[in-house]
Amino acid sequence: MCKSCTKLAGQSRGRFSGKSCTTRIAGGLRKAPQRSRGENIVLVLSKAVLVLEPNLAARSVIINIHGLLFLLHAMVPVDYEYEHEHEQYHYGTVELCQSPGKAGGFLGKINTTTGNTEMHPVPRFQNASSAKLIILMTMAVALPPVLWPSEGYCRSGPFHDVRQYGAAGNGQTLDTDAIQAAVDACAEAEGGSVYFPAGRYLSGTIRLRSHVTLHLATGAVLLGSTHLDDYPILQPALASWTDRYCCRALIWGEDLEDIAIVGRGTIDGQGAHFRGNQPSGPELEKILESWDSTTRYRPKPRYVNRPYVIRLITCRDIRVEGITLRNSPMWMQHYLNCDALVVRGITVYNHCGENNDMIDIDGCHDVVISDCYGDTDDDALTFKSTTDRLTENVVVTNCVLSSHVNTIKMGTESHGGFRNIAISNCVIRPSRDRDAMAGQNEGFAGIALEMVDGGTLDGVTISNITMTGQTVPIFLRLGDRGRSYRKGVPRPPAGTLRNVAINNVVATGVGKVGCSITGLPGHRVEHVSIANVRIDFAGGETAQVAPADVPEQPDKYPDCTMFGTLPAYGFYVRHVEGLVLRDIDLTYAQADARPALVCDDVHDLVVDHLNAQVQPETTAQIYLKDTRGALLRGCRPPTTKVFLRLAGTSDRILVVGNDLANVRTPFTFAGTTPQSAVDAKANRLPSARQE
Repeated sequence: MCKSCTKLAGQSRGRFSGKSCTTRIAGGLRKAPQRSRGENIVLVLSKAVLVLEPNLAARSVIINIHGLLFLLHAMVPVDYEYEHEHEQYHYGTVELCQSPGKAGGFLGKINTTTGNTEMHPVPRFQNASSAKLIILMTMAVALPPVLWPSEGYCRSGPFHDVRQYGAAGNGQTLDTDAIQAAVDACAEAEGGSVYFPAGRYLSGTIRLRSHVTLHLATGAVLLGSTHLDDYPILQPALASWTDRYCCRALIWGEDLEDIAIVGRGTIDGQGAHFRGNQPSGPELEKILESWDSTTRYRPKPRYVNRPYVIRLITCRDIRVEGITLRNSPMWMQHYLNCDALVVRGITVYNHCGENNDMIDIDGCHDVVISDCYGDTDDDALTFKSTTDRLTENVVVTNCVLSSHVNTIKMGTESHGGFRNIAISNCVIRPSRDRDAMAGQNEGFAGIALEMVDGGTLDGVTISNITMTGQTVPIFLRLGDRGRSYRKGVPRPPAGTLRNVAINNVVATGVGKVGCSITGLPGHRVEHVSIANVRIDFAGGETAQVAPADVPEQPDKYPDCTMFGTLPAYGFYVRHVEGLVLRDIDLTYAQADARPALVCDDVHDLVVDHLNAQVQPETTAQIYLKDTRGALLRGCRPPTTKVFLRLAGTSDRILVVGNDLANVRTPFTFAGTTPQSAVDAKANRLPSARQE
């Protein structure tokens, strides 16, 4: 035994049964080679327990290792040694459960500087059976940190505590160099975890490395520096429209793999200090002296001095889990051209300035986002495509989201597009912050799909959504703003928006604008299905609006209020082919003079079981203009003047199996639209006569 073991043994009431001491190595413990297989189990479990909090004081270490190590050692002779700063801990057993006698032990601490010794006896077992039972119970509690991520989980490999590299953690001393040294050492050691124990760590830009996890423990806060000079301009290799924004970040990574940001700690960008920070022309030129590309956009003054909190570019195998993110000067998280990204169980609160998005997934493949809370001033769950690469193969589920602008959004940048995206089981609620800087307190759109810079949106499903207090629940827009993602790239043509399914949505307390699905002449939105939707609008419009009065505005920035007052209080649809509206229930809080549904230049329309309020004096519950190939069935309008009004070139309208008993006039025709445009069968009419 070593001198420490001998000293402890001499002061104990028992004796050591082991034949050699453990040897301490970085990141864990190593046993002498003659140990048995059972001690390997002890090694794995004891290492996992110690990794939970490597900087605990002696008393906490005793609490953590006392029960588990003694219970396991009671069956196998083991000596255990752990050194922390100037204190050395030694554990030994005095008798084995394999023998019929009792087993007991002690836990000792030696201060290697003063030589003082402190002994902590541990209880004895009466027999081996009771020991084994308690061991099994203890293992059931102790194993989970090893088996799956949790507060105490750290990835395998060397373990680097930022304090050991000089981080003060007092919230005032700039710890950038110490944190970066820990990251670099971790990467050079072939990967592992950079650990932030409880404390407040002030930092500028941290450059993440491959195979490195940043682990923030409970009580750990990573604070973004409030000095702009601590965030250097970093020009990424990949050109994108976001070059116009900011090329600074608190956590930056490019062309990395196997990286993670985890734990129960907090990252706070302190973004309020950067609000309104815009350089003058000469200042911008000095800032961008290192900007060496003439074929890509330069950052704009309104963005360049506001760093992101997290920006990862062309990275693979990314995990962001458990952390809290607050107060970014810009977007909170930007993942550009990344693959295999998992974001799980994070909390975001971002209300300190402009462009305070929750998360931006940009040209990424194979993404899973789940179990997150987000409350942001700008867009919340945001998908972009600022290069010619699509965002595709994305799953989002089980999130609670709030925004003063758009809560679930694709676009506006859509250069590559979006494909194979499934969003489900989310709650959209009003923001807890009632002082909107962008948008408005109620939020703009709950669901916004916006294709205006070319690209293809194809294969998007959104289901099981509840929302409260949004201005517009559903907004789909195909426009033609036509911005190129980099200099020298030709203007993109109008894109495509097709194959969208929105199901099982309940929206209450929303505004009076109404939902809209709009394309452009010659560029229709294609194959959209909206089913099992219940929306309670504010209502209150006293005048009807003609469809011809709605401007096209092909190149306008898309937002859900861009057309002003819509002709329908429920759904306004224009330039669409292949629309299915099934099991739609529409109501309003205040009487509204507009129809529930207005379609203009729509082909292949199905309206199945529409149940919508309508005022008796309204033109019609459903108004179809230039609509060809429609099926209306299973509708039951309330007492009103007209069920269906046709205008323009509408034709081939099949009306089957509707209850029109409360309607004064089932159909009316405007202009030159012939009555033959409607083929009515098996409807219940006011006279109770069947057709």
